[in-house]
Amino acid sequence: GYAVPLFDAEGRPRGSVGAFLDVTERARIEAQLRLSASVFESTGDAIVITDRDNRVISVNRAFEVVTGYSAQEVLGRNPRVLQSGRHDSAFYQRMWREIEHNGTWQGEVWDQRKDGEAVCLQVSINAVRDTRGVLTHYCAVYADVTRRRRAEAELIRLNAELEERVT
Repeated sequence: GYAVPLFDAEGRPRGSVGAFLDVTERARIEAQLRLSASVFESTGDAIVITDRDNRVISVNRAFEVVTGYSAQEVLGRNPRVLQSGRHDSAFYQRMWREIEHNGTWQGEVWDQRKDGEAVCLQVSINAVRDTRGVLTHYCAVYADVTRRRRAEAELIRLNAELEERVT
C-alpha cells in the first residue's frame, strides 16, 4: 500500500490519502499453484498435458520413467508416439468420441516404451475447458499396470496347466 500526505494552504499536514492492495487472494492462488506443481511432479502416475490440438506441452517425471521418453523428446508431439500397434483405429475412434461426448475416457491401453517394450497403462483422459466451455487442453494420467497384467496372465497359464495335469 501507499499513503500520500495532504497539506492545507499554509503547508500544514492535515491528513493523508492512501490505497492498500489486499494480496490475500493472490497469495492463496500462488500457494495453490505451488501445491499443484508439487503434486504434478511427485505423483507416481505419468501425467501428460496437451494443447487442444493434442500436442504435448508438459509431462511429469513419472512420464519419463514409465515411457522412457524425456520431456524434450515429446514436447510438441502427439502422444500417439507411444502407440504399440495393439489397438486398431476403431479403438481410438471410440475413445475420442467418448472424450468429445463426455469430456473424459478411462480404460487400459497397451502402449510402447521408447525401448520397444510393451507397457500396459490404465489411462484417464480429460478434456479441459475454460469458463466459457471452450476446449483448451487435454490432461492424461497413466498408471503402469504392466506387472499386474503379466502376473494375471501367468496365473491363468499356470491354472490351465494345472487343470491339464489333473484331467
